[in-house]
Amino acid sequence: MNRVLVIGNATVDLILSVAELPAPGETVLADQAFRCPGGKGLNQALAASRLGVSTTLVASIGDDQDGRFLDAALAGELLAVEWVASTHPTDLSIVSIAASGENAIVSTAASARSLAPESAEAAASTLGPGDVLLLQGNLGEATTHAAHRAARAAGARTIFNTAPIAWDQRELASQVDIVVANAGEVERLTSLRNEAAALRLIEAGAGTVIVTRGAYHAILADRSGVRLFPIGPVGVVDTSGAGDVTVGILAAGLVCGLAIDKALDVALTAASLSVTRHGTSASFPTAAELSQLLLGTG
Repeated sequence: MNRVLVIGNATVDLILSVAELPAPGETVLADQAFRCPGGKGLNQALAASRLGVSTTLVASIGDDQDGRFLDAALAGELLAVEWVASTHPTDLSIVSIAASGENAIVSTAASARSLAPESAEAAASTLGPGDVLLLQGNLGEATTHAAHRAARAAGARTIFNTAPIAWDQRELASQVDIVVANAGEVERLTSLRNEAAALRLIEAGAGTVIVTRGAYHAILADRSGVRLFPIGPVGVVDTSGAGDVTVGILAAGLVCGLAIDKALDVALTAASLSVTRHGTSASFPTAAELSQLLLGTG
């Protein structure tokens, strides 16, 4: 059975609901607070697994209460987890969410960055043709490149989500099969915007580039040209985690055998559903909801 392997980060998200995001130097009071599993790696793996695809998450966590919280929270999910012990505390994200649905996120990454290239390479070497390796920007540069090289050598398809940009990603973006970036990230990588930026990455060597533009549309570019994918209006409650839903469901859809345009359609629809709910992983569509979306692909 083909599978998705996510090598990435895992965090405990502290969600703070506020009327408006604070301005620089401003203190605001939260209306409510709660904790849930998070981190781009964990989020994307969880989303992929709910599409019914065999999914494995490899991530570093500390030997602490937060690490045990993450382990317990994922126990009921159809997600294989391979925790790598870190000498650093489990990473934490502070997620402030405004009444408008916009968010601001600050995360630690010492635990994620402690994942060694050898560990990532060993995990990616277990892949084969038809499998997908999904990476993000949270790991160290050497570790991310090692995982990518091993996956490509094994014949797997590779997807790189550029968030967050913490090191020079241009070399890796020119080598992977699929790059997924938001509008701001793709502009940082190319100094161009939207369609022009996507085509610049294609010229540099990327196989396919997807640019997400929030509530506007998504851009899919490859060597055959550029296509726009409209996003229907929804009642936005909380946008945190929506990008992770898009990436995780895209990877899972490809493993299911969907063409990339169909996989992106399902992914964007799933993300639109997630923004109507509160939280990061807590907002993700259920397995039953995603099954219905798959049925709608014909």
